[in-house]
Amino acid sequence: MIDRTQIAAALEGASSLELYQLACLLERMLADPRRIVAVRKLLHHG
Repeated sequence: MIDRTQIAAALEGASSLELYQLACLLERMLADPRRIVAVRKLLHHG
């Protein structure tokens, strides 16, 4: 499991440009149709 505290500490030193680039990358990854389909398969309705 990823330690969120370590990630936050590592990102503290990142520039605004680096954070923006990371945000864009994450947004593209989350919008990937294959990823969305995989998550929907794991959801239980009801």
